[in-house]
Amino acid sequence: MSTSTSPLFPTPAPTHELAGRLWNAVAAGDEHTATDVVLRALDEGLDAESVLLDVIARVQVRVGEEWASNRISVAQEHAATAINERAVTALALHPTARRASCRGRITVACVDGEWHALPARLLAEVLRLRGWHVDYLGAQVPAPHLISHLHTT
Repeated sequence: MSTSTSPLFPTPAPTHELAGRLWNAVAAGDEHTATDVVLRALDEGLDAESVLLDVIARVQVRVGEEWASNRISVAQEHAATAINERAVTALALHPTARRASCRGRITVACVDGEWHALPARLLAEVLRLRGWHVDYLGAQVPAPHLISHLHTT
């Protein structure tokens, strides 16, 4: 029996199924289940980049669509995004997502006035997975401070 189908190493669920599970957890405000979905996918062998882009990002797109269609409130959108951010953090700390920095250093930040940081965070984590040392500065970084950081680093 191959290890990919054994009980110790189950085949990961398809990403659309995982995104459905994550959506259900996010929509219910269930952070623990949301992070369990992400960590289980990694434990079952799904690569971290796929979890970030095909699961978490897909769910965040749905969050935006639900908000734009007025099916969820701004508060619900913020809560869902916060849970997705914590899922990204759980993924980033998982042993399978750790990579040596070998490609150089890059800074990822949101410009002054941009409060939607999750897309930038997803980019930062994908770059880390691809071997970059990433300085992730988050949302609303005033241009003079970004320039100063770039000169310093």
